[in-house]
Amino acid sequence: MNTYNLKFWDMPIVIVCFSVADRTAKVWDLSTGEEILSLDSHPNNVVKVDYCEDTRLVYTVSNFAIKVWDVRKGAKCIQTLT
Repeated sequence: MNTYNLKFWDMPIVIVCFSVADRTAKVWDLSTGEEILSLDSHPNNVVKVDYCEDTRLVYTVSNFAIKVWDVRKGAKCIQTLT
């Protein structure tokens, strides 16, 4: 598994989000060591992930799309920018 980008942040729990070469970004709960979300459906590999503390949204970037995720509601993509 190739990891392209790694991001840590505090929500109610400490989580880590990273992108991998399978067109997804994974969200893990560091306190339990469990994957809690898989953000998928990118047209190609996710190369960047970021999180906005003000809006609590996760952004995933591939070569042809940016997806905006509301992770408070599970793995729900709320917008795709191409």
